[in-house]
Amino acid sequence: MAKTAKLQKDNKSLRYTLESGRKIEIKPLTLEIRDELMDEVEYVTDDKGKVKGVSAMQKTISKWLRGLLVSGTSDQELLKWTMQERVEAFGIMQKHLLLGEENPST
Repeated sequence: MAKTAKLQKDNKSLRYTLESGRKIEIKPLTLEIRDELMDEVEYVTDDKGKVKGVSAMQKTISKWLRGLLVSGTSDQELLKWTMQERVEAFGIMQKHLLLGEENPST
């Protein structure tokens, strides 16, 4: 997971350094942003109802990166990210959005 996580002095956004060294900053979270992003997630479950993953994973990750990162969300910038960076950032964002409701599925 991320090397560092620091709450900025303004207590509104979070800054992380991914394992790769890429630095990200997550926007302040409003209920509207949280609900919009959570409504987009389609979970894949097994026959017992246990969550196995997320449907349309790449589309979901891109939407979350664009919705939650402070900067660097253009196609040109996001295409520079490795799969590992995308998945790691998505896990951090899940944790940030869910605020302890459930464990992120990374």
